Amino acid sequence: MSESTIVRYQPGHDPKPVGKTDWQRLRAMSDEEVEANAASDPANPPLTEDQLAHAFRPSHPMR
Repeated sequence: MSESTIVRYQPGHDPKPVGKTDWQRLRAMSDEEVEANAASDPANPPLTEDQLAHAFRPSHPMR
């Protein structure tokens, strides 16, 4: 699958997609380890102050 591949999923019709997250490993990590891993991910760099300032913010808190 490439980055441009679109996967369509219809709940109740298609089999549920299988996740690749190793939840046991993630639960065992400290908050500092999680932050360090996230910050070091080249595919998902942290947002800049300017990006955060212009980010969409819903007018009502999620319930």
